Amino acid sequence: MTSRSAACLLLPLVLAGCAGAGVVSQVDRSPGSAQQVKAFLASRPVISVAGSPPDGAAPAAVAAALRAPASEGGAAFALAGPGQDPRLALGFGAASPDALCADGGGGVGGSSADALSATVAWCVEGEARGSARVTSRAVLGPSSPGFGDLFASTFSQMANQRRSGGDGAGR
Repeated sequence: MTSRSAACLLLPLVLAGCAGAGVVSQVDRSPGSAQQVKAFLASRPVISVAGSPPDGAAPAAVAAALRAPASEGGAAFALAGPGQDPRLALGFGAASPDALCADGGGGVGGSSADALSATVAWCVEGEARGSARVTSRAVLGPSSPGFGDLFASTFSQMANQRRSGGDGAGR
């Protein structure tokens, strides 16, 4: 096999790996919340975690793997304390943004064993002011390469003033 034919075979595999990390959809924001999320990410961001990802990681491991987008300084996340506000809330499995903000996601179940499904909510005064859905079959938790990048992309889309992909509801 020549190096050219090897490169032709390798390129689709590399591209599939890059494109298959995950999907961010249903980015939703209330008026003005994108700028609030942007300022929050540039500070010392905190996150609450409900449920567990498919790899079974504990909330502390999830928080430790998260970073704000590089465009917002790339700060590391810390776990939010009880009642800490504002914060981002991350719920694995079926999670309502309102429930994540109101009670920390008390009834959230975990993701299935073969796919990550999560909701990220921007919580202010116990209410969801913005949210996004994240799904992936390639990234299953902090133990997977690309976990931090997938969520940094999610946070970036939540802080983006322009209308975004997914359902286009970037209000």
